[in-house]
Amino acid sequence: MRSTSSTADAALAHALALVRGAPFAEAPADAYGWAEPERQDMLAAIVDTAHELAVRRLQYGDHRTAEAAIFRALAVAPDVELLHRDLFYAYASAGARDQLVRAVNRLDALSRRTGRDLDPDTVALLRDLLAA
Repeated sequence: MRSTSSTADAALAHALALVRGAPFAEAPADAYGWAEPERQDMLAAIVDTAHELAVRRLQYGDHRTAEAAIFRALAVAPDVELLHRDLFYAYASAGARDQLVRAVNRLDALSRRTGRDLDPDTVALLRDLLAA
């Protein structure tokens, strides 16, 4: 995570490629209660890795790799708004307004289903991106 070389980016991408789903997702809900802290650590590591890789790749205009990293993490942590903001920024910087609007609609639907308000950082970013 500290290195900024292309080799480090490749290592982050390889780490994300190992993700096949949410940790312990296939286990019965009460089977590994003792492992909940470790599960949360794994989720945080997946989110952090995807975010870092997306930010790095977007600096070079590599929207496909950024999008793939974000989607890999969203598959296991769909309610993490940081990832949605990364996706919004990726689409906006690529000029993919239709994809941006679809991504916003997906987050809006998730927000309605869960009854959670959007984070103020998300609202501010959307205001800026959609006004442009």
